[in-house]
Amino acid sequence: MQKISVIMVLVFYFVILNNVCAEVISREFEVMMGYGNAHLAVEVENCTITPVVARALWEVKPGGYIGGSVFASYIVEPAPEMETGVGILWQQRYMQDRSFSPYWEVEGGLLYTSLKTEEQATQYNFIFQTGVGTYIPLNDDLKLDIGYRFRHYSNSSIELPNIGVNHHIVLVGLCWDF
Repeated sequence: MQKISVIMVLVFYFVILNNVCAEVISREFEVMMGYGNAHLAVEVENCTITPVVARALWEVKPGGYIGGSVFASYIVEPAPEMETGVGILWQQRYMQDRSFSPYWEVEGGLLYTSLKTEEQATQYNFIFQTGVGTYIPLNDDLKLDIGYRFRHYSNSSIELPNIGVNHHIVLVGLCWDF
């Protein structure tokens, strides 16, 4: 996980460094809801979440979107708990002039969970997620977003154990251009 964290920091550093002086073309605000599931290996249980995500995205030149997100999730099982966090993301879209626009994104950030598990020694963790999806225009300023995310969180070996938790998440949301 430490190697992934270092690589993620370097990728974001170069993406942000390359776009510090970039021209902002458009701005978007998005609200998403979803369902996620993970298997807790040590406790042999499922970890089911229902996330709500709010994020802002800026289209920058040359090509791509940079943004930030805030999220909170209700943990359904193994126990009713909560998690919350923030992230910075990079999104690459394709075929934007069509009736749908597929995308790929990568995000890193921080997460706090009230769920205590054998997989994690701390409740403060780092997240890395990547995913794919598509935007479907509903009108000139509104798009439907349907996507999948693979999310890994762990404490980056700050304290042991540090097995990590891997969620598979399906999200649906609305995106407004402004």
